[in-house]
Amino acid sequence: MSKRNSLLGVLFLSSALIVAAVLVFGDRRASGQDTRNDQTNSVERINAKAELVNTGDEAAIRDLADEVFTSFDADLVPPELSGSMKDRIVRAEVNYRSGHGKPVSEFGVVRMTNFLMKKLGAPAYAQTNVYEVRRLEMNFFPFLSKFIGKKPAGTSHGPKALRSSFNPEMSPLESVAIANLLIQQKRFNPAYQLTYDEWLAKRSAKNSGKQAASDNSRRLEMENVIKRGGDLSVTELVKLPHRALDLLGVPREEGRAKQ
Repeated sequence: MSKRNSLLGVLFLSSALIVAAVLVFGDRRASGQDTRNDQTNSVERINAKAELVNTGDEAAIRDLADEVFTSFDADLVPPELSGSMKDRIVRAEVNYRSGHGKPVSEFGVVRMTNFLMKKLGAPAYAQTNVYEVRRLEMNFFPFLSKFIGKKPAGTSHGPKALRSSFNPEMSPLESVAIANLLIQQKRFNPAYQLTYDEWLAKRSAKNSGKQAASDNSRRLEMENVIKRGGDLSVTELVKLPHRALDLLGVPREEGRAKQ
């Protein structure tokens, strides 16, 4: 297995769910065909399958997980990586939907993303925070409303923020999707290639009517970071996906999680 393929397994590094109304600059390096319809259909399929998942039905959950993996092109990742990751995520989702597993917090997404970016030697603007994760969830909620922020049957978590109907925590599968959407934004979207201080300054400039033109340099820099793959060996990269899931908060337990 090549070093690059191992890295692909960690980051699901192909196109994300690209929604035309949101700044998402994913790139499918396939045959040059128009993928807009396929990407829109991916959103529709995820919503349709997520609507069927409100219990611990493993078949329905695995069907949704398959759709999420396909939408991120993670099914192109070597099966020795994607198979074990998917099994772990599905098992955690079944436990969560059955009331035997814990949810994943937004801080888990922050912790995992920052860990991966540090391992890759990415610039400071590739780091994230809980406010950025929340912003991403809000941006994608209109398109993935059946999947993002949905509570499992029998739960009653509080709101994510004042005047927000969002669930403050995520299911394991939802957290994986959110984390990978965020990583895609860090790769391609100038709006997410900013440090927190830069984001505040840009927001202030926008409010005052003064906006600087964005360039492509940070996208190119992130692509070079990913191609370089940090200073990790292939062995380290193979271990990295499950370490990332540990930091995200997806449990490793076999079978039903203990209460």
